[in-house]
Amino acid sequence: MKQYKAKILDIQIPKQYIDDQVIDIIYRDKIQFKVLSDEGIETLDIKQDKYNTKLHIDDEVLITKQTISNKDFIDIEKVD
Repeated sequence: MKQYKAKILDIQIPKQYIDDQVIDIIYRDKIQFKVLSDEGIETLDIKQDKYNTKLHIDDEVLITKQTISNKDFIDIEKVD
């Protein structure tokens, strides 16, 4: 498990495809954060949930990356 603090620089809803067709934005389930940490600028594509959709540009966040049963997970939460 790896945890580090970062600042959100940008938030977008990335394009998603089914059968080489772009899905309408209201049906997309991913959210993309561009963050700045001590390691540099990084783009994170993660599944939307009720917590990460409330984050804003310039928020300070804690990013947790871990692998469970050979599956990678990324969690992002606001630091108070």
